[in-house]
Amino acid sequence: MTMTTTKPQILIIDDQMESVALLLQYFQGQNIDVMTALDGEDGLRKARVANPDLILLDVFMPDKNGYAVCLELKKDAKTAHVPGIFLSAGTTLDSKLNGFAVGGADYISKPFSSEEVLARVFVHVQFRRTRPVSDPDTPE
Repeated sequence: MTMTTTKPQILIIDDQMESVALLLQYFQGQNIDVMTALDGEDGLRKARVANPDLILLDVFMPDKNGYAVCLELKKDAKTAHVPGIFLSAGTTLDSKLNGFAVGGADYISKPFSSEEVLARVFVHVQFRRTRPVSDPDTPE
């Protein structure tokens, strides 16, 4: 198994510019490439093209919410392996359980701290990069 040496790439999908700006500030100076999408459809398109190491995903978005985006990502062999971390103002147990039920790897409640976001992102990226991913075109 070869270790990936390129910078990790994450995709932020969030319709709130304030949240996106805050997250971009958190990642400034970190050894990480960040892409953004301001709605679910754009996020799905970018995820399929870029195949990021991780997706930060807002739950409450118009048109296609984060749960629906995550479900689509998990159904697509090209993106099914990409961990998604939900970011949400929804702090109820049901909100969190819904996130895990649709395939989310983690759930961070807003307001969040830079330390928590960075810690969770780097843990999931490291796990993803050290774990072999099977080729969807190769039978197991």
